[in-house]
Amino acid sequence: MEVDGDEFSGVITSGYGGHDGDNSGVRLTGRSLQADNANENSNTLLNLAFDLENTPETILSEYIDLSNSRISYPSISIGSQLSRSLPDSLIGYNIYQTVESGDTIVASTAGPEDTTVTIMVPDNYTEYCYYVKARWVTDSYGILESKASNEACAVPYKLGDVDFNDDVDLSDLLTVVDYILEVTMPSEDQFNGADVNEDGQITINDVVMIIDIIYGTNGRVLASIDEAVRMDISGLDSEVILSMDYSGMTRGVQFILDAPMSLEFGTPLLSVSDAGTMIMSNRIENGQLSVVVVNTQGSAIERDESMLVRLPYGFTGERNDKASVVLHDVKVAGMSGESLPVTVGEKRIDISIVPSVFALHQNYPNPFNPVTEIQFDVPTESYVTLTIYNIMGQEVRRLSNGTLEAGFHSVRWDGMNESGEMISTGVYFYRLSSPSFTSTKKMLMVK
Repeated sequence: MEVDGDEFSGVITSGYGGHDGDNSGVRLTGRSLQADNANENSNTLLNLAFDLENTPETILSEYIDLSNSRISYPSISIGSQLSRSLPDSLIGYNIYQTVESGDTIVASTAGPEDTTVTIMVPDNYTEYCYYVKARWVTDSYGILESKASNEACAVPYKLGDVDFNDDVDLSDLLTVVDYILEVTMPSEDQFNGADVNEDGQITINDVVMIIDIIYGTNGRVLASIDEAVRMDISGLDSEVILSMDYSGMTRGVQFILDAPMSLEFGTPLLSVSDAGTMIMSNRIENGQLSVVVVNTQGSAIERDESMLVRLPYGFTGERNDKASVVLHDVKVAGMSGESLPVTVGEKRIDISIVPSVFALHQNYPNPFNPVTEIQFDVPTESYVTLTIYNIMGQEVRRLSNGTLEAGFHSVRWDGMNESGEMISTGVYFYRLSSPSFTSTKKMLMVK
């Protein structure tokens, strides 16, 4: 810039140089917002905020920065350093939109303290590009405008709309649930649309908020309850039980179970019949099972006392195998989609294969001398006796006599009778008896 008498050529950069030849500047951040007017659903607001350093002698990098936007943009630097001695004053900012027909001012601030500008744009999923100029008043040259920053662009979008059709509907809801269950993985733009509460993750809270967007309602806001939601895992009759202890109301729950693939899960079931509540699950190759439970009608999830979800299972492991099921990553949404604090009590259960019927197996080794092992299966807790007889039908030794839990059992016989004497070579019989089952097999003692 050159000043020669009353003649001016060039422009003043957007900063206050003072008398030391340094520029101060302005930082612009922006993000897209949903239109508040229900009749303007196709419109999106671009919110531009200025962070101004008001100290005139301060040196500032001069740029537009959209780093707080849902889309990542490079920094924008403007202007070059300028030395001047005029007592200039910063009076505001002009925001320009770049368009093919000619750039136009879309917003101006009334003063340096006016640091936020909101711009209405007509369409989502269309790129809009902007740059900024600062306005200065000089004692000799009137109002001057700074050089323009270089350009920054943003693509506005609608929260909850992950298929980019400018509408939030059931398809978006189910897709977001699939993101949580890891059925599919979102792109960066889809992640931005799914993260309705803008907490940097896709959770059950976003699902609840999308439901409210679809139906144009908000869940009832109840007085906050000063307690955490307690979740527990337990096992009962070939089912994994998920329980919730909470005196308040909840709209949604998500959790993950880690279990070996030998444990085959059936379809998750609600503890009570509730047509308004949806439950979905997905299992990935490492055995991890993700489950989402959400009420789609704006009501609370119903449960049978504390029982929330029943998860049937089948165990395909080998005899005497055990499997551990571990509960983790529990998230709970309140009635407005807010995150509720969660504690996990019982987080692990161990599951064993349970036989479906009584069975008595052949002893091993057979023939034996003098030790052998007898295995038998008990499907339900029962009173069981296991008795050894000689070929004359006389009782030689009683190896089991009492109530046994369901499971696979094994008894080792050392060849001794009830008197502690070693039996002689010959044929012997062993019998397993319970109130509903009796079976006898033969074995041979050889010295």
